[in-house]
Amino acid sequence: MLSHCLLASLLLSPPSLAVAGTKDHFSDGKGGADRPLQQVVRQARKRGPVFVAIPVAYVFGMGPDKASNYCSPSIRATNSSNVQVEELVVGVEYGKIGTNTEVGSTLTRFSSIKVGQQDTHYFYQLGVSDCRGLEGRGFVVRCVYTNGEDCRNDVQMIGYGLIPLRLRNR
Repeated sequence: MLSHCLLASLLLSPPSLAVAGTKDHFSDGKGGADRPLQQVVRQARKRGPVFVAIPVAYVFGMGPDKASNYCSPSIRATNSSNVQVEELVVGVEYGKIGTNTEVGSTLTRFSSIKVGQQDTHYFYQLGVSDCRGLEGRGFVVRCVYTNGEDCRNDVQMIGYGLIPLRLRNR
């Protein structure tokens, strides 16, 4: 449809006007008003979510007593949007499920997460020797797409995995 509109505008208009018109405006071909191409592209692109999860966590330590062991969560961000994420900064406060006891916190910065890709950060050290029974309360410090748009409202915390996450307003 777009190619037919482009061809018709090239044949019916003087060359300089036809080329300028096709760069800047889009017509639906049904007599509707022309709209700037940037507006059409922005409306056609539905942004999707950016997921943050802790799918696995490991216990590290070499000592004979449990006090030398520590829990180390892996934080994963998945870009399910239609735009590359330039920067995502997520904070997570960890605690025992059902209590207000905090056992640690992390601040993670992801950069350049392409569309449909994911990135995982490892090796955080929490002040507990067992990863079971923990939950994460996450908040978005910053999220920006490569086109400069804010993506904080597109970030979703996922409640699956070894340490379930839920979004906390800051």
